[in-house]
Amino acid sequence: MTITVNGGGGPNPVPCEAATTQTNGVAGGISLFAGVFNPLLAIDDDISTASSLVAPVGLLGTTVFQRIGYTTLSNIGDTVRVLLSSPGKLLSLGVLSNITIGTYAGNTNNNDAMSLGNALIRLELLSGSSEALISFVPTKQFDKVDIRLNSGIVGALASINVNYVQRVLVAPTVAASDVSACLNQPALLTVLNPKAGLIYKWYDAAGVYQAGKDGTTFTTPVITANTTYYVTSNTASGCASAKTPVTVTVTLPPITPVLASPTVNTCSGSDVVLAVSNPLSGITYKWYNSAGVYQTGKDGPTFTITGVTAATTYSVEA
Repeated sequence: MTITVNGGGGPNPVPCEAATTQTNGVAGGISLFAGVFNPLLAIDDDISTASSLVAPVGLLGTTVFQRIGYTTLSNIGDTVRVLLSSPGKLLSLGVLSNITIGTYAGNTNNNDAMSLGNALIRLELLSGSSEALISFVPTKQFDKVDIRLNSGIVGALASINVNYVQRVLVAPTVAASDVSACLNQPALLTVLNPKAGLIYKWYDAAGVYQAGKDGTTFTTPVITANTTYYVTSNTASGCASAKTPVTVTVTLPPITPVLASPTVNTCSGSDVVLAVSNPLSGITYKWYNSAGVYQTGKDGPTFTITGVTAATTYSVEA
């Protein structure tokens, strides 16, 4: 038998993003004593309450499951966190060995079920080892987390409580984590491979939200000193990821170039070579004519004017 229900809300809310639906049942065997009790308490948005999965010892081949879900698919990289508890019992990897956890996308099994001893799962014992916080990162998108208690393993638990399932947004990746900006100029910060349906919010070094600047790119105010900005991924419901930092470093402008000969006399029709005095390594010198038009392809510490027939002016910048 399978039952699907929706959850409500509680006084000790689950951190974003809490699950809202669940399905539960017994597979591989029938027993009046096996099943999921108080299933709604796993999705009531209260970390202090829990459903109970019960699979009495001796029921070989019997599995009790609770499949806890969301209304939308995850993004690749999102983390699953599950809080399990067993009041009055000391939990350990050994006694948790008959529990497996995996994910689904709709009704499709992602075939990623693992025992809690798998190296891809992080297990933290809390509250004097009466609680276990399980974390892992599925490799596929998911909207359901499947928790199973298998009976018949000597020394393993016959019951376990599921307090909550949490889906943690993956922090955004940025195109560059270190950005340079000229003094008194803005910098452009960019999210790499943004995810559809997510809102990207930006924060300054003091953690102040940059209102009205949401988006995959962010143009900073003018930069006057080295600083750090942050960006988070956010759902429409208000859940936020961890912050990704972007360091912005001020680059001082190069020294104004000095010409070897600021005034040059030449015969009509002759070529003239203009040169920067003591050019610096790593600096690009750009040349402009009297109308301020950049001379494309002529960058360098020297600039040749061919066939001069009248007085004219050129300028150079570093």
